[in-house]
Amino acid sequence: MNKKNIDSIIEKLKNNEIVLIPTDTVYGLSAIAGNEENQTRINKMKKRELDKKLIILISSLEMVKEFNLDNEAIEKLKSNIPTTVIVGNETKNVAYRLIKDNCYLKSIIDEVGPIYSTSANFSAENYICDKKIFKKIINSCDNFYWNGKNNCIPSKIFDNINKTYVR
Repeated sequence: MNKKNIDSIIEKLKNNEIVLIPTDTVYGLSAIAGNEENQTRINKMKKRELDKKLIILISSLEMVKEFNLDNEAIEKLKSNIPTTVIVGNETKNVAYRLIKDNCYLKSIIDEVGPIYSTSANFSAENYICDKKIFKKIINSCDNFYWNGKNNCIPSKIFDNINKTYVR
C-alpha cells in the first residue's frame, strides 16, 4: 500500500467514511469504532441485522486497557495467527483483534484509533478475494483500496468469556 493511499484512507476514516481495505486476514469494510452510525451503515452494506456488532481492530494493547484483560486474552491477541478475542461478560461484550504484522494497517490505526472491521461480503456468503467481484457486489462503498490478493483466511475467534474457540 503506497503512502498516498494510506493518507487517503486516514482522511476518509477521520471524515467518518467507510473504506474497503485489505486487513491482516481478508478485505474488510472499516470505519472509526465507537460511532454506532458507522456500524449500522456497514451492516446495511452487508445486508445483515443493523445492530449486529462488528469487531474492532486495534494496534496496541493500550487501546483495550480499560477491560483489564486476563493473561489468556492477551496471549490470544498476541498470537502469530490472527485471532479475534471476545471480552467482557454475558450481557456486554466486545471483540478485538490486534494488528501486528500489517505495517500500513497498524500505522492507520495508530493515527485514527480503533476501527470497526468486517469481511467485505454479504452476510453468510463466502469471503471475496477477487477485485472484479468486489466491484460488482460491494458497489455501495466508494472508498475501495485494492492492494492485490491477500490470504483470504478469516481470523480465528476466541470467546474469552466462555474460554472457547468459536471459529
